[in-house]
Amino acid sequence: LRLKSAATIVIYGSIITIVFTAGILVAWLYQGILKPLNALRKATRQMQEGNLDYSLKDNISDDEIGQLCADFEEMRVHLKKEIEVRIQYEQDLRELISNISHDIKTPLTAIKGYAEGLLDGVADTPERREKYLRTIFMFLYKTFFLKIPKRTKPLL
Repeated sequence: LRLKSAATIVIYGSIITIVFTAGILVAWLYQGILKPLNALRKATRQMQEGNLDYSLKDNISDDEIGQLCADFEEMRVHLKKEIEVRIQYEQDLRELISNISHDIKTPLTAIKGYAEGLLDGVADTPERREKYLRTIFMFLYKTFFLKIPKRTKPLL
């Protein structure tokens, strides 16, 4: 009977030791593998939703999973910079187009005014009509060719 009770104690002790060891292994597994992988999965979802500010810096360790997190963090930072550069490029492009549009509209308005003056008869003498035509010609060249052509006869 004594042997039986000693065997029972050994069996229960072994079971408790196995359960305790399994608990420690599960905690280590969770801390070392599952927690960083869950953080990586959360960061992936954040990037899918367009949030490039979510950082994984707290989950970087020296093991392989930590290196994976470090590589992911590096990719996130690089992607964020690329998107910021592209947004700035698009803003600069819109501003350039707006400026070019304005620079073209101003001389076109003057050309339109001189052409209407010709059509309405405001330039009633041949000299005035020629002056209007030369002014239109000058605005066209300044606007589209950025210089006035060299000619034998002066424009104005």
